[in-house]
Amino acid sequence: MVDRLERDVADVARKWVPDARLGVLEVTVEPERLVGCTTSRDALAALRRIAAAAGRAADIRLLPDASVRDEPAAVVTAALAPLLREPRITADRVSEALHGEPLALL
Repeated sequence: MVDRLERDVADVARKWVPDARLGVLEVTVEPERLVGCTTSRDALAALRRIAAAAGRAADIRLLPDASVRDEPAAVVTAALAPLLREPRITADRVSEALHGEPLALL
């Protein structure tokens, strides 16, 4: 059952967030629920349907978070800014942003 749920979550990710540089879909399958976050409203709805069909709870947040709604964007002020997978200096670099480029805050 868990393997099928993980495949279904991966299918939703491929359909609604095919490029990780442009959106977020980080959902894990736990014994009683699906947990994670996404930037896609369509993916959120699909994941909730999948969880309900499997008889599990869906604890999935929609990004951007309510705490950044007043200021949902930032502008790069460095010549070149690395974008890391996690908020750690040792995290993998997933992309780069150039000076003046706008970024969406999540």
